[in-house]
Amino acid sequence: MEDLALLRDELNQISVPDAILLDYISLMNKLLQNGILISDRRQNECLKILRATALMDHRYEVVATDFEALQDVLWNEPEDKSIVNELLQEHMVSPLLKEYNRLKSRYHNLFSSSQNMNDTRLLIEVKGSIEYILSKTTRLISNHKDANKDELSKLSILEKELEHYLHNLTQTIGDDEEDMLYGIG
Repeated sequence: MEDLALLRDELNQISVPDAILLDYISLMNKLLQNGILISDRRQNECLKILRATALMDHRYEVVATDFEALQDVLWNEPEDKSIVNELLQEHMVSPLLKEYNRLKSRYHNLFSSSQNMNDTRLLIEVKGSIEYILSKTTRLISNHKDANKDELSKLSILEKELEHYLHNLTQTIGDDEEDMLYGIG
């Protein structure tokens, strides 16, 4: 009995960061939108499961990958399992990886749209956007040095891609950018 009380106390010490809580609320809303009703009581139990998962992994904080532990408690009917698993996959991505995916997508959209572009003014705008994405990527790397190594590696690769593309854009634009800034030509 004493061991259970000790475990319960430790479980209550596990924190749920705001970002994870927002993801959890979003998950519950998406389940509801898909016709899967989760009672308030079960929602509270799910939060306990998230905390217990962190505790079993010797952590003091719930992380995005802990959502995987909910795959067998969120469905009501067997046909709900696939929807639950799909929604859980969306929420098991860390905030850093979500930001990486967002930046990479934005970069690829800019890259593909600028491939056949000949208008120097538009290329200069693309360059400014690429510089912004690069600075954001560099900040993410420096602010998350203790993050998952795979995530940092992905960010570093993206940073190198951005630097390379920015270098090529700068060469393509050449002196036209300075001429436009100073009203020459």
